[in-house]
Amino acid sequence: MWQTPSARSRAPIENVSEYIRDLIRRDMQRSEEERFERLKSELQLAFAQPESSYRLLQADDIIQRNESAG
Repeated sequence: MWQTPSARSRAPIENVSEYIRDLIRRDMQRSEEERFERLKSELQLAFAQPESSYRLLQADDIIQRNESAG
């Protein structure tokens, strides 16, 4: 049984495989938190814009714009 320095507050890690799984889980959690923070930031920015900055669009306009961009 061994512990990594950063994992002392957690239960001891029994084997290397468990340690790798723990690293992967923490990395995935960190990535998810970063994506959420980026999304939250973008939404805050969008909702902070004045109402006058919005344009009325039809679904066909959006579809056409996306098709020409892709």
